[in-house]
Amino acid sequence: MLFQDVLRFHAKDQEAASIDADILRIRFVHDFSVHPDKNKMYIDALKRIYQTYPKVPEAAMARFYHAETFAQGGSYLGRKAYMNGINQESQLNYLEAHKMASEIIQAFPNTEASYQAQILIAQIESQILQLQMEKVILPQKPALVFVNYRNVSRFYYKVVALSHEDYKNTGSIITNIALNLPGEKHTETKR
Repeated sequence: MLFQDVLRFHAKDQEAASIDADILRIRFVHDFSVHPDKNKMYIDALKRIYQTYPKVPEAAMARFYHAETFAQGGSYLGRKAYMNGINQESQLNYLEAHKMASEIIQAFPNTEASYQAQILIAQIESQILQLQMEKVILPQKPALVFVNYRNVSRFYYKVVALSHEDYKNTGSIITNIALNLPGEKHTETKR
């Protein structure tokens, strides 16, 4: 009811304030709704705003929030893409989010939506490399390592056995090593 009152108040007032209030209302409903189709309805409502007001800078925030949902996974958008039998949905979502963010920056420079889009592009283009493995590995048994990466063309690794004595003598375990990616410092975190 409160958002409806705000929208009615700004309907005769400024277009920008009305758009901003409508975006806040849509995000509020999306965040607290339990409707099974809330994600589709959220995207449809955002599209309605930025397609109705294509030249209004405040409406660009609706387009940014749409791009952000693509970057956050976007699987609920109903977008399925398969190339060569391999699901490439997340790659296409990042491409779509990057494209939308670039369009926002070009169409609405020096706006809040443009600044947010620049941050989103930086996040999409950042290099990520994560390795996960079990803490305990049985002797003479295969061990699995899960490698998750984005925007990394190659990395080199070496597996080194650590004896129980070496483990005890070090007094600490290196739990996280930031790899020497271009422009990054080599750091170690000890526990």
